[in-house]
Amino acid sequence: MTQTYEQINPTHITIGDNVRLDPRLDTDFVASIRERGVLEPVLLYRDGDGTLTVLVGQRRTLAARAAGRDTIPALVSDTPPADTDRLVDQYVENEHRAPLTNSERITAIEQMALAGLSDHQIAKRTATPKATVQAAKAAAQAPALREYADQLTLDQAAALTEFDDDPDAVEALLAAAATGRFDHLAQRLRDDRAESAHRAEFAAVLTDQSLTVIDDPGYGDTTPIRRLSRLTDDDGTDLTPDTHAQCPGHAAYITTAWRTPTTDDQEPADDVDDQDDNQDGDEDESWPQQVQVLVAGYVCTDFAAHGHHDRYASTNASPSGTKRVADMTDTEREAATAARRNVIESNKAWKAATQVRRTWITTFAQRKTAPTGAEAYLARVLIGGHGHETASHEALTLAGFPGRDDTTSWTAASEQRAAAADATGTASPKRALQIGLAVAVAMWEERTHPNTWRNPSSHDLDTLARLKDWGYPTSDLEDRMLTSPDEDPTD
Repeated sequence: MTQTYEQINPTHITIGDNVRLDPRLDTDFVASIRERGVLEPVLLYRDGDGTLTVLVGQRRTLAARAAGRDTIPALVSDTPPADTDRLVDQYVENEHRAPLTNSERITAIEQMALAGLSDHQIAKRTATPKATVQAAKAAAQAPALREYADQLTLDQAAALTEFDDDPDAVEALLAAAATGRFDHLAQRLRDDRAESAHRAEFAAVLTDQSLTVIDDPGYGDTTPIRRLSRLTDDDGTDLTPDTHAQCPGHAAYITTAWRTPTTDDQEPADDVDDQDDNQDGDEDESWPQQVQVLVAGYVCTDFAAHGHHDRYASTNASPSGTKRVADMTDTEREAATAARRNVIESNKAWKAATQVRRTWITTFAQRKTAPTGAEAYLARVLIGGHGHETASHEALTLAGFPGRDDTTSWTAASEQRAAAADATGTASPKRALQIGLAVAVAMWEERTHPNTWRNPSSHDLDTLARLKDWGYPTSDLEDRMLTSPDEDPTD
C-alpha cells in the first residue's frame, strides 16, 4: 500500500460508512475550519474508478464543506482497507480522541495572549467564544490554583482566582462546585468582602469625628453598655447623640438601616436602636426607592457609672414590647440569639442569590425556545393577575431588551416595550413564547425584595420552582423556601 499527500476539494470526497452516525458539526468547529482550515490531513482511499472515500476525518471533511473551503489536506491510499480494519481504525480514532482539559486551555490561551494576540483575535482564530477566552485569561492570573481548573468550568476557575489569598474560601468553593452552588457561594463571599471593606471605610469616617467605635452590643442587658434610645438623664430627659457627646462613655457601633438614597450615605445617622441587619426592607411598591446603608448606632459604654438611667430597667419588656433578654431563661436567650443570627444570615443569602438569579435570568432570556411548562406558567400569571402590570425599564432590561441610559426610565421602558413587541412579531412561535416568558419572569424578579425569602407568596414559590425546573441552580435558602413553604424560616 502506498500513500500520497494531496490537496482535495471536500465536495469531491465520498463519506461512506462510519462508526460515528452523527457527525455533530457544532458551530464552533465549523467556524474553526472556516478560519484556519483543516490542520490535520484526513485519510482517504481511492478505489478502481477513482472515487475518493473517507477512512478517517468525516467531521473535518463535512465541516470543510460547510465552511466553504476549496481544498483540504489528505493522505490518499491506493488500496481500500478491509472492513474490519476500517471499523477498528474509525472506532479508535473517535473513541480515544480526548479534548483539551481546562488547565490545557488556560495555558494555551495564556501563551497566545503573551504572544500578542488580543482577546478578539484569539476568539476568532480558535473559534472560541470571547467570554471563554476572557475567563481562561482570568484563571491564568493565579497559577497556584490551576490544579483545580479541571474540576471546574472555566468561569468557575476564573472566579476562584478572586479568593486565591483565602485558602478556606477556595476549599469551600471547590466543595460548592460539587453540589452545583458555586455561583451562590462565590457571590456571598464577594458580598461579605465588599461589606467588610465598606464597614472599615465607615468606621474611619466615625473615628475621624472623634467617635469611639465598638462592636455591635447586641440586645442583652447583661453588660453596662446601653443604647442611647433607652437612656435618660436624672431629670428623665431622653439622651441624644448631641446631648450625650461629651460623656466619657459616648461611643458608636456600625449597623444598617433602610433609607431613601441621599447624596451621602456615609454620614452617621441618628440613633437606630431598632434598625439592624435583622430588619427587613419595605414590602410595598416603594421598596425599590430604598437602599440598605451603613449607619451609626450610639451607646453609653457604662450608663450607670455616668449617671444615666435605663427607662426599661424596671419593666419586663424591651423597647419593642418583647421580653427583655435579661429576663429570659438560658434556653430562651439561646433561641432568640439563634433566630436573630438566622435572619441575618438568610438576609445575606437572599441578597447573594438575587444577584446569581438575575444573572441566570439574563442568559435564560436568550434561549431560542421556551422550556416545558412555559404555557401553563404564563396562564397562571395571567389568571392570578400578575401579568396585568406594565413591564418596567428594569424588568425589560433583565429580559434582554436594554434601554437607553440618556433618558428617563419611563421613556426607556416605552421604547423597550416597543422593541419587545417588534421582536415577537418577527420571531418564530417558539421564540415568541420564550420572549413572553422571559418578560414575565423578569417582572417577577424585579418585584422581589429583601423580605421575599421570609414571606413568599404562592406566585413567588411557583416562579422559583419553575426556574429550578428550567435549570436555575437554587441556593440552600431557596430550596428551604420550596420544601417548607408553610413554615416561617425564622423559627
